[in-house]
Amino acid sequence: MHTELAGTPKGWNPSWRRAPHDRIEAYEVGRPKHRTTNPIFAGYLEGITQALYDIYFVAVATAAPKLTLFSVQLGGQYNSGGVAAFSKSFDHTNLAQAGMLEAPNKHIVRAISVYAEGVQGTTNANNGELLHPIDASNLLTTYLQLLVNRKPYQDTIIGRLPAGGGLFISGTNATTAGAGQALQAGGNGWPVRDNTYSLAYGGIPIEQQQNFQVIIDPTISNGGAFTTVTAAAVNGQFGTGISAWVFLDGTLFRAVQ
Repeated sequence: MHTELAGTPKGWNPSWRRAPHDRIEAYEVGRPKHRTTNPIFAGYLEGITQALYDIYFVAVATAAPKLTLFSVQLGGQYNSGGVAAFSKSFDHTNLAQAGMLEAPNKHIVRAISVYAEGVQGTTNANNGELLHPIDASNLLTTYLQLLVNRKPYQDTIIGRLPAGGGLFISGTNATTAGAGQALQAGGNGWPVRDNTYSLAYGGIPIEQQQNFQVIIDPTISNGGAFTTVTAAAVNGQFGTGISAWVFLDGTLFRAVQ
C-alpha cells in the first residue's frame, strides 16, 4: 500500500524515491552537461567538401614500384620506392583506418586528381623540388586503377588525372654553346581548380566500412617499370625523385557531434 509522507503534497514523489536513472552522483553536482555516453547523434551525418588522399613517393635512381594506396593509415609507416621509411602524417594521408573509412563515415568520389613534384627535402640549389621532365613524362603514362570492394571503377593513366592546382613551371634555358639545355617541368596540368577528372552520374559512393584502394602500377606500362633519373644532371637538370599525391575529391559525410 502506498502511503504519502506526512507534510508532503499529495502525489509528490520525494527525491529518494526517484527511479535510479534519475539520480545524480556526487561528482555530477555543478556539472549539468556531464555525459558518460558517446555524444554522436545516431542516424545523422553532415556533409563537407573534403578529399581523401594518399601518397606515392619514389627516390632518385629507383625503379618505380607497384603500390596500393590507402592501405597504410595515419601514423603507419611508409616504406616503398627507396625512400627512407617514415611515419605518415596529415601531409601524406588523412585516412585514419587502413583501407576503409572509420564508422559511420561515407564518401562520394566526384573527381580524381594527381599532384606530383620532386621528393620533399631535396635541397639542390639548381632545381629545388622540381620534378624532372623525364620522371614527369614516365609518371604520366603510368597505369592507375580505383577499386571499391575489389570492384574496379576507374582504369586510366595518370596523365588523364590533372592536379587541379599547385605549382606549374615549364620551359628551357639555353646554356653555353654545345653544353645542352637546362629543362624544367612541374605540376600535372594547368593549375586551375576545375581542371580535374570529374566522374559522371554523381560520382562513386564509398559506404561505411567498404574497402577501397588506388593501385599505381608502372610495371604494366610499355617497356616495363621506369627508373627515376639519377642525382647527376641529365639534360641540365638533376633528378629529384617523385612525390605524388592522389586525391579522391568529393563529399565526406561524417558523424554529427
